[in-house]
Formats: sequence, structure tokens, C-alpha cells
Amino acid sequence: MRKLSIVLVTVGALLTQAAFASGQCNLEPGNEINCSGCSTLNDFAFYGASALYSAGQQRSILVNGNGSRVSVSKYTAWNQADLSVSLGKLGEFGFNLPYPSFREAQVTAYDITHRLKGSLPNGGRYPYSALKAKCDQIEKEKAAKDKEEVVDAGGGVSRGMEYYSDIGRRAYEKSRYPWGSDYQSWLNARFTSNVRMFNCYATNGGGGTICFPH
Repeated sequence: MRKLSIVLVTVGALLTQAAFASGQCNLEPGNEINCSGCSTLNDFAFYGASALYSAGQQRSILVNGNGSRVSVSKYTAWNQADLSVSLGKLGEFGFNLPYPSFREAQVTAYDITHRLKGSLPNGGRYPYSALKAKCDQIEKEKAAKDKEEVVDAGGGVSRGMEYYSDIGRRAYEKSRYPWGSDYQSWLNARFTSNVRMFNCYATNGGGGTICFPH
């Protein structure tokens, strides 16, 4: 009977691992995650458990949203099998054998802020297929947000470089053409003034100017 129990538990564990390996989400949630659309305890639990779908050995995560902070944990859900063994003249014996579920995960959720009331549906058991689909959605949304932040940061750097490049160009033009900050002003001065013209160059990295008559 012990051998039978061990075999059934082992088979259940293998099926659970196979269910996870069939399609992994690549989300890396960290210890906390934000959910702007979460408003009920079920929302937070489902979002957090979905984020934990691909988190390996990580079992808990803090989900923040709309003023609530909910600690969500995901475990293996267990089922009960009713088995019987016939021992001939000794009769037949029945017993219950727990085995891990390969279809559902057991989820718990605790609101640290004590704002949310109620309990989780279905005893806190969520299908792996639903968690996987939500995990994929969260991963895509996070990737899109990260890309948007990179583009914004890149634009800021680009604008900054343009700004400082413009400052440097104007400083050079001012030292190169003392009659104006641009080339056209220098040309106007060159052909309308009787003042002797000089070629001027910036020195000491722009800190000074040296001029030669021409």
C-alpha cells in the first residue's frame, strides 16, 4: 500500500511539472508589482498569482494598486483520491490519498491595508491555463511600457545633446566671428565696414580667443 501511495504521488508531481513546462511565461516580476486595474481581492490574487506563474521558486509577491497592498502567495493545490485495496480474506480497505493537482494552483491573498473584504472564489484555486494567459498579458504590457520609457529617455538625451551642441556652436561662432554670432552677420560686417578684418580662433578649449589680421 505504501508503494502504491508513493507511485501515485510521484506521477502527480510529474504531471504538475509537465503542465508548467508546456508553455512558460518569461515575466520576471520581482518582489512587488503594480496593478492599476485591481479593485477586488480576487483581482489582486489573480494578478499576483499570474505574475508568479514563471517565477520559479518564488512563492509570494506584493501587489500594489488603488491604495491597497496585497500579499499574494501561490502553492501547489492538492486533490484527494479515494482508493481501496482488497486483501482477500482480510477484506477490502479504503483510504484517501492526496495528490498534487496539475490543473490548478492554490492561491492565498492578504490585504495589508485592510481595505478589501471578502474571500477568493473556488477556495482560492485558479487554473494554470488562466494564470499562464494572464502572465503573457502582463509580460507584453511590461515590455511595451519599458520600450516607451526607453524611447522617452532617448528623446530627452537627444534633446539635451542638441541643446549643448547648440551652445557650443554659438560659442565657437562668437569667437570666430566677432561681428556677429553667425556667419551671415560676419559677412555683413565684412563688406559694410571699413574696420580692418581679423581671423579669430578659439583657444584653451574655448576659454580665450586669438586673432590675426587679414
